[in-house]
Amino acid sequence: MELLIGALLGVLLERATSFLGAAIITFRHRRLRGSYTAWSPDGVKGGTVTIRPRLGNSFVTRGTHDDPRDDWTGSFQMEDMFTGSAHGVYRHVNRDPADWGNHYLMLLDNGDIAVQWHNVSHGRDRKGRLLWKRDSSGVA
Repeated sequence: MELLIGALLGVLLERATSFLGAAIITFRHRRLRGSYTAWSPDGVKGGTVTIRPRLGNSFVTRGTHDDPRDDWTGSFQMEDMFTGSAHGVYRHVNRDPADWGNHYLMLLDNGDIAVQWHNVSHGRDRKGRLLWKRDSSGVA
């Protein structure tokens, strides 16, 4: 009986420390939550991006544009907390379900996020880059 209780307490302790670790990571990256404006390298505005944290190193994103066909949803995970790199996947909401791609993100010291995207939909291989600049309006 003591062996069973010990095993159960060990599992509960592992779950509690795992949850606590994820909560600490979420708290550490709380500054990412908010609204950003996407800008291309040539200075063209590319819509608005909203980032919402999930528990741990996961985040949910949503991009909106003037043309609803360009709206997308996605998620990313922090790969390295110290270098500020992340990767994720996005898909266009109002298009063919096969229209999706990858995001590679780098957190910048000023609070902006540099993004490289790779769209792999419909047999096309397109790449690009954006800068998500933090909106001064604050949290979304």
